[in-house]
Amino acid sequence: MSYSTGHKLRLLPVLCLTAWSSCNLAHAAKADADAFAVQSEVMASNNESFTQMLLALDVNEQKIERTVLVLKSRNGELFMTEADLIAVRVVLPAGPFVEYKGERYFRLASLPTKTITLDEAKQTIAIEFKAEALKSSISTGQPAPAPVPVLSAPGMFLNYDIHAARAQSESTFSANTEFGHFSKLGNLVSAFSLHPRDGRHALVRLDTTFTVDRPEKTASLRLGDAISRPASGWGSALRFAGIQYATNFRVNPGLITLPIQVFSAQAALPSTVDVFVNNVLISRREVAPGPFSLDDLPALSGSGDVSMVVRDLSGREQVINQPFYSSSSLLRKGIVDFSFEAGALRRNYGQRNNDYGPGFGSGTLRLGLTDAITAETHLQAQAGGDRVAGVNLLGTLASLASVNASLAISDSGAGRGRLWALGVERQSNAFSVGVRTQLADPSFRRPGNGSVANPIHRQTSANLGVNLRGAGTLNAFYVRQTPLGLARVALASVNYGISLGRFGSLTVSGFKSLEGPPSRSLVFNWSMPLGRKYYVSASHTAQDGAENVTRLRFQRPLDPASGVGYRLQTGKNAQHRATLLLQNRVGDYSLEAASFKGETGVRAKMSGGVAMLGGATFATRRISDSFGVVQLPDLPNVRIYVDNRLTARTNADGYALLPHLRAYENNSVRVEQTDLDMDVKVGTLTMKAVPYARSGILLKFPISRAYGATMTLRGAQGEPVIAGSMVRVNGSEEEFPVGNDGEVYLTGLVAQNSLKVTWPAGACSVTVPFKTTSDPLPNLGEFICLAEKP
Repeated sequence: MSYSTGHKLRLLPVLCLTAWSSCNLAHAAKADADAFAVQSEVMASNNESFTQMLLALDVNEQKIERTVLVLKSRNGELFMTEADLIAVRVVLPAGPFVEYKGERYFRLASLPTKTITLDEAKQTIAIEFKAEALKSSISTGQPAPAPVPVLSAPGMFLNYDIHAARAQSESTFSANTEFGHFSKLGNLVSAFSLHPRDGRHALVRLDTTFTVDRPEKTASLRLGDAISRPASGWGSALRFAGIQYATNFRVNPGLITLPIQVFSAQAALPSTVDVFVNNVLISRREVAPGPFSLDDLPALSGSGDVSMVVRDLSGREQVINQPFYSSSSLLRKGIVDFSFEAGALRRNYGQRNNDYGPGFGSGTLRLGLTDAITAETHLQAQAGGDRVAGVNLLGTLASLASVNASLAISDSGAGRGRLWALGVERQSNAFSVGVRTQLADPSFRRPGNGSVANPIHRQTSANLGVNLRGAGTLNAFYVRQTPLGLARVALASVNYGISLGRFGSLTVSGFKSLEGPPSRSLVFNWSMPLGRKYYVSASHTAQDGAENVTRLRFQRPLDPASGVGYRLQTGKNAQHRATLLLQNRVGDYSLEAASFKGETGVRAKMSGGVAMLGGATFATRRISDSFGVVQLPDLPNVRIYVDNRLTARTNADGYALLPHLRAYENNSVRVEQTDLDMDVKVGTLTMKAVPYARSGILLKFPISRAYGATMTLRGAQGEPVIAGSMVRVNGSEEEFPVGNDGEVYLTGLVAQNSLKVTWPAGACSVTVPFKTTSDPLPNLGEFICLAEKP
């Protein structure tokens, strides 16, 4: 029979449908057969007898700290429970399995194993699985839980800087102060400046800010004077007074914000993994058999190579190399960084007290879209109509470089304007290079600086750094700017530095104006240490339109141990100068005398601080971060250590100031036990101090004098109180046993003490006075204990 082409085309869908149905029927039949096979095995297992064995288990040469139940069939096949296999990280198939007494068992021979060794005499079974048969072990990059800072009791601090100078029969005086008050509500800091102006001294308020840190939100709320968050690449920070709520990564130091490098491999046996970054060992750890991933390595910036050396128990090694490139400006995927502020712009900062301009609002949001791309958007508006909006994208190109692109649009009195910027940067140990260009319309304005006379219309910059290895380092920089309405300016600079070994180091710097007003300069600088405490240096500067200047310096940096340092300088066409530096626990001081071309002058500076907390006041050096106060009442001259460094001794009242504590981190504080007298009761000698920023933390150690003494207790007839009787002091729960002849040792005594003595057949009481003495274990004598009526 023959068919025309048309008939064949009409039959084609039927043939396809028939084939599809046949394939599906075959697939369904196979699935039913598999299910039937599994079901048959389950049913067969219920009728088959097994030998049950409790065995010690060894997996890939790792001893498992548990015994497992193993079934042995009549033909010698071995089975283990699903739960035991999962516990040792075996990836289990969907089937087949057998059910025995309500539990699933898998045949070991059907799993991806290399060897199975059963020793029935020793009751052990050793299984070596293939690496791919085990689940991956992951060392996660999640940081340890951040320590919880302690809300502080109310306290205060004061910092001061005082300057005095005299030159050409004229004296000047200025001072800066900073006052802070902290409590459970937050932290209030206000700064002031006193300086000469118009023939008299003017006191100017600088900043006054109330801050509430929220570590659980990784954010801070600020009320008062603050600085806005600028847009990356093209924005500018503005001083204002108002409200700001922004991300603050410093309140959570353990949070990893940079992208984390992830490295994966597999090991058949327990192995040691060494991780090298640019041939420097940064991590070593043990891993279990099977696939594994490491994603908790230190955050890396720039370019380089990571090598992972996996060494198993038998000594076999595998080396895995992986290049990387990352930028310190990137955010890890999912990390959010924001800042929202509103208020009035600050004008004439440092010159006037309360000079505020128009209102403004600003918002910045950065988000790690992926580990390789971070996006940012910025909005800003000012009363009067000026506003700007922009976006920024930062990303990495494979393992080569980072790219930054920005676009912004403004609307102001000058009209609508646009700005775009593009930059490419690569950093590595061998060399670093970067190029950036920015172009703005003549009408582009940023709120807050729209009054700038000549905003930058176009700017291009480039930098290059080369590591010449043993021959030094070379850095070059170029920038060209075109201010609106002014001539273009181009500058270039070159810097070369080299280590001369024990003869110190040498740097040569050159600068030249390529466009605009001509200008050139060349600077040579050499420095060399003399032992561990002294340095000598020399420099020579040649500059267009100025005299050549040669300087020779000799200095001893400030030594924290002795608190003394100094600097001496002489030269040609340079100042002759001598400076003395002093430091102690309560301040830093400097005294300087200088002479130049027949004119002389002297200058003195003093800086320090005052801390107040827990009813104690301390003079100290400047308080730049957090501090702590230790309370050990009536325990003077006790050494206090912070992170195993001797930091302070308690004063006559038992208080000690701990300056320079790290905010939001664990500061380990320890009391020196050997400085405590025998009559001191100790609850603990160590505490963790976790203060808020610019705040104090009060550490009340459970350590106090026991004020103990011995005495003899007698009854009304002069007989000693029965040995074994128990004594309580002033109603406390602690009991003290009476020894032979009525002698007893008591602690926790005060000026007047009510003692109650009990024994199985009765009780008595007595009042005992106590007076502190220099004797660590005084004997108070004999006391009559009067019987109590039942």
